[in-house]
Amino acid sequence: MVSDGFIHACAGGAGGMIAMTATYPLVSISMRAAVEQSRAKDKTMVEAAQKVIREEGVVGLYSGLSSSLLGISITNFVYYGFFETAREMILASKNKGAAKEATTAAATIAAGGALSTAESMLAGALAGSATTVITNPIWVVNTRQTVRVGVDSGSGSKGKPGAPVRKMGFLETIRYIISTDGVPALWRGLGPALFLVINPILQYTAFEQLKNMLVTSRLTRGVSASLSDLDFFFLGALS
Repeated sequence: MVSDGFIHACAGGAGGMIAMTATYPLVSISMRAAVEQSRAKDKTMVEAAQKVIREEGVVGLYSGLSSSLLGISITNFVYYGFFETAREMILASKNKGAAKEATTAAATIAAGGALSTAESMLAGALAGSATTVITNPIWVVNTRQTVRVGVDSGSGSKGKPGAPVRKMGFLETIRYIISTDGVPALWRGLGPALFLVINPILQYTAFEQLKNMLVTSRLTRGVSASLSDLDFFFLGALS
């Protein structure tokens, strides 16, 4: 029988790929605009988009999409898989007799597998840290692919302004990073990334607690506590 953790991991990975595909042009433009600004060119997102379309065509807005899809699918798969595993471990360590004493709505929620705020944050911290360490190399490669214009298409044109360039593939970018900066470069920025784990921790904790409040409210009113897809959509947007 397939575990809940694996189901959540697969669903998270698939959902992340769909969301990334729909929003990638905005992500790409934002990254490029940030790079241009860091080079003192002060380009806005609109100007960055116009430059990309002018020089690379509309397809340029999706530069690096393949590595982003790989990254987000693995990131979400690992995160939700670890979160559910941590969640099950935390719940297993709690009072196993809670289900027998579920005489109130709050007790029913606890017996059904709800985490407290502190427990949600602990599970999120474990899942987020593991995900960041595992997937950091993918996002380093993705950033290089997105902001780097390309490499010379031939040795004869090397160093000449306006020389034709080609995009480096995912594996080629990895080899380039390792050859120029070494293997540790694939984990560059890991420290700040681990600090930013607080973002999904707070988001998922808020989601869990809002979900618990909604279910508790429905149980108190004596109505069905099952949540619809629309309920999950609004809970996710609100959190």
